[in-house]
Amino acid sequence: MPATLPPKTSHTFAPKWGRLPTSDTPNGRPPAGPAFATINPPALTAIAKFHLPLIIVNHLTIINSSKMSVTVPTGLVSHTRKVQSLYKRALRCLESWYDRREVYRYYAVLMRQRFEENKNVKDMRIAKELINQGEEELFNKQHWHPRKFPDSPGGVAYAREVTPPDWLADYWHPLEKAQYPEYFARREVRKRECVKLWEKKFGKADINSH
Repeated sequence: MPATLPPKTSHTFAPKWGRLPTSDTPNGRPPAGPAFATINPPALTAIAKFHLPLIIVNHLTIINSSKMSVTVPTGLVSHTRKVQSLYKRALRCLESWYDRREVYRYYAVLMRQRFEENKNVKDMRIAKELINQGEEELFNKQHWHPRKFPDSPGGVAYAREVTPPDWLADYWHPLEKAQYPEYFARREVRKRECVKLWEKKFGKADINSH
């Protein structure tokens, strides 16, 4: 992780001089289409007019009524999404290093050029190596204090306004509930339907579990 800002004359992400892209990328959006990319100078961006096989990124453990656990995939990431994610995170890193908009846009165009140069690579072994190198370079050159959106995790306004959970309405005083009779009458009906659906799908809960 760098301790100081890189020199303004040559940025660590900037490739060698070459033809700049003819199209720009507004708002830091990922390239349209499944263009592969990396951020390593010798092995710049890369691949593919097609998708990599899908891979499992996380799981969800479901407990059924017979107490058997089943692990099922809940999120799949295609090759296109990995490329787009790498590109967007690279632009966010540049945005953290260069606060002046015109300077950031200059290096953003150079970054896009790196993604465009090898977008037609077909060898998936090279694609995997390139994207691994890009992730490694992005990690090594991340900013020491990256910018955060106010409402994003780590932002100054994150979780400032907390939305009360729905179950708090069950603990209202009866006099308070009496002010909204129709709402709470319908709420009790919906709660019974939800419990009935849950027991039908997963079975009745073990009362002596606690």
